Amino acid sequence: MYRFTLLLAMAVLAKAQTVEPKGDQPRHYFFNDAAHDSPFRVFVPSRYDGKPLPMIVALHGAGGSENTLMDWNHGQIKDLAERYGYIVVTPLGYPTGSSYGQHYDIGIPDSARAGSGMSAEERKRADEWSEKDVINVTDLVATQYRASRVYLIGHSRGALATWYLGEEYRDKWAGLAMMAGGFLNTGYPYERLRGIPVMVAQGGADTAALPERARNQVAAMKKIGLAPEYYEVPEATHGSIVELALPKIFAFFEAQRK
Repeated sequence: MYRFTLLLAMAVLAKAQTVEPKGDQPRHYFFNDAAHDSPFRVFVPSRYDGKPLPMIVALHGAGGSENTLMDWNHGQIKDLAERYGYIVVTPLGYPTGSSYGQHYDIGIPDSARAGSGMSAEERKRADEWSEKDVINVTDLVATQYRASRVYLIGHSRGALATWYLGEEYRDKWAGLAMMAGGFLNTGYPYERLRGIPVMVAQGGADTAALPERARNQVAAMKKIGLAPEYYEVPEATHGSIVELALPKIFAFFEAQRK
């Protein structure tokens, strides 16, 4: 009886000490709505020992994939995650060409978007799926690693998605950061971001997401008493703002620990 009890105790202890995998992990899960395997990537820093760590969900721009931000600038986001001790997750936002559920006015018609060959019905379904895919992957990884808090960031169309998903699922996020994601809509519900730390990063030389849009969004938040962090680099373009902003974003999130 003693031997059985000892073996059982050892088995329970071994299971309790099991640590989830670390490093850069290309992964996928079965997305029921689409009846399709949807890929994503996860980076877990070497310091992970089974105790909860903060997690960043990073959304790519138009035409990108789950690899875009993970590999950007020679894997800069992974280097920062290793330094600060963050898990990073990059969903696909299945399928490619969708808009994560957001439809802000960015001054171009839908026909100019990636995936312009879709019918109206296909586009609507794709946008619903891409929104669900982000939330599915966020919940999957946050649960697996028992994330201590979850942040959402994005670039370009991924930044527009961060504006949208940030307020739509406001209770999920410990902070938001948008890079090159200005839009024209005047009816955005900024009040729903109250209590959520927000950073907006913008290139002054951006000809796709014009800097005055980001400035107007920051002004609108300040007008109702919010205090967003605004980081603009005069010479930065639509793309180069990413590698300039990422270190600022990690530092900003570290300063906002709850």
